Amino acid sequence: MAFLPEIRENIDLVDAGYDTMGAPQWRLHDPIRNRFFQIGWVEYNLLRFWGRMTPEQLLEKVSGRAALSLEMDDIEEMIEFITTNQLIKTQTYEEVSHLKSLAPPKKSKLNWALHNYLFLRIHLYSPDALYSALHRKLAFLYSPFFLLIACLTGCISLIGLSRQWDSFSATFSYLFTTEGLVLSFLALGFSKICHEIGHGLTAKHFGLRVSSTGVAFIVLWPVLFTDLGEIWRLKSHHKRLMISAGGVLAEALLAIVSISFWLLLDDGPLRSAFFIQATLALAMTLLINLNPFMRFDGYYLLADATNTLNLQDRSFAAARSWLRGAIGLVEIKQKKSKALIVFGLGTWVYRFFLFLGIAILVYFLFPKIIGTFLAVVELAWFIGMPVWKEISVWHERRQEFKNSSKVKGILCLVMLLCVLLLPLRTTVDVPAVLIAVEESRIYATSSGEVIAVTAVNGQSVEAGDVLLRIKSNDLEAELESNFAEEKAIKAQLITIAYDEDAKAERKSITEKLGRLYANRRIIKEALDRLIIAAPITGYVRDWPTIIKEGQAIKKDTPLGVISGKKGSKIVGYVHETDFSKISKAASMLFYPDNMTFPVLKGTVSARGISTSDILEEIVLASDAGGVLPVRDVDGLYQHHSAVYRVEFSLEGDRMGQQLHDTIVGTAVVNVDPYSYLEGFIRSFIVMLNNEFEF
Repeated sequence: MAFLPEIRENIDLVDAGYDTMGAPQWRLHDPIRNRFFQIGWVEYNLLRFWGRMTPEQLLEKVSGRAALSLEMDDIEEMIEFITTNQLIKTQTYEEVSHLKSLAPPKKSKLNWALHNYLFLRIHLYSPDALYSALHRKLAFLYSPFFLLIACLTGCISLIGLSRQWDSFSATFSYLFTTEGLVLSFLALGFSKICHEIGHGLTAKHFGLRVSSTGVAFIVLWPVLFTDLGEIWRLKSHHKRLMISAGGVLAEALLAIVSISFWLLLDDGPLRSAFFIQATLALAMTLLINLNPFMRFDGYYLLADATNTLNLQDRSFAAARSWLRGAIGLVEIKQKKSKALIVFGLGTWVYRFFLFLGIAILVYFLFPKIIGTFLAVVELAWFIGMPVWKEISVWHERRQEFKNSSKVKGILCLVMLLCVLLLPLRTTVDVPAVLIAVEESRIYATSSGEVIAVTAVNGQSVEAGDVLLRIKSNDLEAELESNFAEEKAIKAQLITIAYDEDAKAERKSITEKLGRLYANRRIIKEALDRLIIAAPITGYVRDWPTIIKEGQAIKKDTPLGVISGKKGSKIVGYVHETDFSKISKAASMLFYPDNMTFPVLKGTVSARGISTSDILEEIVLASDAGGVLPVRDVDGLYQHHSAVYRVEFSLEGDRMGQQLHDTIVGTAVVNVDPYSYLEGFIRSFIVMLNNEFEF
C-alpha cells in the first residue's frame, strides 16, 4: 500500500489573507531556497490532514471533516505539486533520482555564459544584523510626524525650484564637464546605496529578515540589489507595497534634501554637487525604478497595488490567448482582464526595443567578431525564439482556424511587420551633382550696376577672360573727389613754396598728399575688381540668367562657377539621419536625371566632419528647382535641416574634357543593411533633437 509522500518539517505555512474574489489563501515557504508557493482552500485542507496514510484515507478524512467534495484527481495533483517543487523528504535513492529527473537540465558553461553575461548577480553578505541596528536608530523615519515634515519640505522645495527653474535648467550643461561626470558617477552610486537601504529598512520595519545583498551586472553595468524574498510572508499587500516603494521613497527624500540645499547655497562646487544629486535621483526614479515593464520597483509596485501575483506570467498568458483568438484560433471562453492583456502586449513591445537596443550596444561594445556573435545570440534568443515558439503553436493548431479571411489579414500584417523590421534596405539615396574636380566660384566683388554681361552657361573660357563688368557710382565719385582734392593740395603747395616760415606746413601738406595717392591706388584696385574675369580655364556653369545689363547687384552675390578641365567628381548632400550609415570608400552608382547621360560608378572620397549650412551647388536648391529645401538668406541658400557634404571619386574618369555644365542626379550609395523601422526611429529621434534642442 503506497503512503502519501512525507513533507519536510521546515516547510512553513503562512496566512496570505484573501484574494480579489474574497477567497482565503495561504503560502508555503521553503526556507532552504527562500521560495513561496501560493495555495487555496482545497490545498490548505489537504495539508491540514496530511500524514502517514494512503491517498484514499486522506480523501475520506478530508471529505468527512472539511465538508469538501474532493476526488482522487485533486490529491494526485497535490502530490505532483509538492513533489515537483521539491517540498518532500527524500530518503531513498529512487526518490532522490526522481527529484533529479524533475529538475531542469544543467546548462553548460558556454550556455550559462551566453545567457548570464547581460545579467549577473553576485551575493556579497547578509546585512540583516546591520539593518536591525540601523532601524533602531532610524525608526523615526516611519513616524507620521516625519512623513508630514518630508511632504511639507518637498512642497516648499518644488515651489522654490519652480521660481528658479531657469537657473536650475541652465546648470544641466555642467553635467557634461569632466568634473560634472565624476560627480555624476559618485552621486549615482550614493543614490543607489540610499535606494537599497530604503528597501532593507522598510523590510526590517515590518519584521522581515533581509537575507542577502550584493551587486548585479546589467549589460556589464554594476548595480546594487537587496534580496527581499521573505516579503511574501506578509499577509497585507499594502505592507508589501510599502517595501517595494521603500527604495523609490528613499531616492525621493534624497532629491528633496538635495533640492533644498541647492536653493539655500550660493553658486559653487557644493551647490553643483547637490544639483547633480537631485537630478540623478529624480531621473533614475522616473525613468528606471518606476518603469513597470522592467522587473524593478515599478513592476512590483504595480503587482502589489493590484494585488496580482505573477503579474508578468499572467499578463503574457492573457496576451497570448487574446492574440490567438484574434487570428482565429479557438480559445477557451473565459473572462480575461483587458488590463492584463494591455500590460502583456506593452511588455512585449518594450522588451522588443529593449533587447534590440542591447543587441546594438553589445555589437559596438565588444570587438566586431564577438559583438556580432553576441548581438545575433541576443536577437535570436530573446526575440526570435519566443516568436518562433508562438508561430509553431499556430502551425500545430492550424486546423482550428475558424475564419480564413481573418487569418489572411493577420498574415498580411505579419508580412508588413517583416518588411518594416527586417534589414532589407541596403542603399541610401543622395541628391548629388557631377562637377569638375577643379572649380572656382565667382562672386560680385562690390555693389553696383551691371554694365556688361559676357558669360553664358556652358561657355568655354580661358583664364583672364572677362565675364562681367560692374559700374560703381560710389567708387567713381570717390575717385573724382580724390583728384579734386589733389588739385587743391597742389595749389596750396605752390602758394607757400618759397615761404621760409611755412616749412613745417609744407611737410604736413606733403604727407597729406602721400596719403591721398595711397587711397587713390586702393580705389583703382577696387575699380579693377569690378571687371570680373575667369580665374582658371574651363567652362561657365550655374550662371544666373536673371542678371542683366543695367541691373543693381550686391557685393558677394553668387554669380556662377568656372569648372576646370582636370577631371570630374560627384558632390552630394546627405541628411543627418543617413550620414552615419555611409562609410569611407563605400561604393556608389550615380544616376543622372538626364537619361541620355551614362550611369557612373564611384566611391566615397570625402565625408564632411560637420553639417553644411550653405548650399554651394545652387542647382540642388528647392528655389532653383532642386530637391533640397533651402531658404534665401541675403542671396545665399541656407539648408532647412542638418545635412552633410559628401564627395565621390569616379572610376575611370574621362568626363573632365566634356563636362560643360552641372549634371544633376542621384547617388545611390551601398551601406550596411538596415530596416525601414530603423530609418523611421532615426528620423524621429532627430526630429525630437531639433524640436527640443537636446
